[in-house]
Amino acid sequence: MSLELGRRRGGDWRSRAASPLPRLATTTWCLLVAMACGSASAAQPEPAQPTPAQPPAQPPAQPEAGKLTPIDRAEAPATVRFAPKHVPDREASFLVSTRTIDERVDPGPPPNPVRLAVTNEWYITLRCVEGLGGQAGDAVYVLRLARIRVDPGLGPAERFDSNRPPEKDPSNPLAAAHRSLAGLELTLRVDDQGLIRSVEGGETLPAEPSATRDLVSPPTIRRLFGPIFSAGRTLDARAPGQTWTATDRLGIEGVRLTTETTLTLASLDADVARVTFAGQTTSAPPAPDAPRGLPRLTRGESRGDFTWDLELGFPTRWYFEEVLEFKGQAGERELLAATTSQILIQHRPAPAASGQPAPPSAPQAPAAPTPEPVGKP
Repeated sequence: MSLELGRRRGGDWRSRAASPLPRLATTTWCLLVAMACGSASAAQPEPAQPTPAQPPAQPPAQPEAGKLTPIDRAEAPATVRFAPKHVPDREASFLVSTRTIDERVDPGPPPNPVRLAVTNEWYITLRCVEGLGGQAGDAVYVLRLARIRVDPGLGPAERFDSNRPPEKDPSNPLAAAHRSLAGLELTLRVDDQGLIRSVEGGETLPAEPSATRDLVSPPTIRRLFGPIFSAGRTLDARAPGQTWTATDRLGIEGVRLTTETTLTLASLDADVARVTFAGQTTSAPPAPDAPRGLPRLTRGESRGDFTWDLELGFPTRWYFEEVLEFKGQAGERELLAATTSQILIQHRPAPAASGQPAPPSAPQAPAAPTPEPVGKP
């Protein structure tokens, strides 16, 4: 059974594809008008006694313009818990957009700067086939890669769209590596904290190129789709204005990185919570036996925000941006490198029923900021 996950209000994808607006119900006031109906009567034995004059009926008081009556105000909860809701048979669709900008400079002589920007779009569905049901264990999801679009930044001829017929894309070098991913289904096991514990599937993918399998490896799946389940990075109740921290550790090309992220509950309404976050990444000193010239981190910053839907139990919009700069050594030459990564996750509501208005269209992903020149202090 596929459940309708559309918004109950206008707004943007927590498609969500843009940030939801709180629901504000409007009240229609009815004016009660008293009408007196009379008829001529026959003569009475005794004249009727006069009755005291009654003041005219007053219409109900109207609310001031721009203000809501108390009944219209949906009361916001005092706190929120960012616990995923594993609802059996529920299916949700998402658009996950990524953009990576790599800059590398070989000082030369002569200097040899290289800049490459790669954009990917993943259209996915997530169906919960087994919920927790209040029991210990993992929820089970089927993740389906419905559509994939890739722009390697090398020109229109190199762009790939899995919806494009193969005969119209015969010479695209990306076609062989990516077309086999379209329609692929992976099985995810997710615990009660929203952590993806395992990823199964992809055995039918070709062994070469290996980059195809890397795109659906557990680390990649966790990085791209993990925030759908664990955006809040905590299961504790949080109140508006409250902050908390999360720690991540990662190794890149032999460099051990640690990221400390501070999250803040910026606002909490009746149906959505909005969270902002910012992080700093540092690197550990190289091991004594580390190869000479191992890249060292000189700058590591990240930021982002997300909108969490209290009823659905997942973010309908999640945005993350990270900048990492490295310096390395190649013989007597110093090499500089910088990577800017962006990830935007947007919930895509199910299509409206026949005769019903369609949900608002998904907004475009925010434009990538212009990275600072590599090596800039």
